[in-house]
Amino acid sequence: MNALSTAYSKKSEKTLKAAQLLYEHDFLEESIALTYYAMYHKATALLRQANIISKSHTTTIHTLSLFGVNSTPIKHAKRERIDKQYYVDAKVVRKEARELLEQARTFIGEIDLMMDSLTQEQLASIHNTHINEESIRSQSK
Repeated sequence: MNALSTAYSKKSEKTLKAAQLLYEHDFLEESIALTYYAMYHKATALLRQANIISKSHTTTIHTLSLFGVNSTPIKHAKRERIDKQYYVDAKVVRKEARELLEQARTFIGEIDLMMDSLTQEQLASIHNTHINEESIRSQSK
């Protein structure tokens, strides 16, 4: 794991702990937001491990498919974060915040296992696939 990947992994861990503390003290909207960011930081760590730089949340989430990661949990967390942070009439349910935390732990754990098992050859192949996809997208614009 390179330095940036390690830094984003640590940021993910710290953010998840903060989300848990906020949940325990009934700051549910804030917990949901940080739960999403914990997942996002771990996704960024995975991309950085393959030397992929993403400049948007949408691109980061989309790029997870190159690694075979199921992006459904992070997409759901992102929608929940947007709903809870941007809209004053969004209903916040404690059970949903707890379930989101559990989904984040699973998502992050799966990425941790993947990061530990990826070889340099696999990372290079993923990086090259990403570069090729970016090239095709830029040519079609």
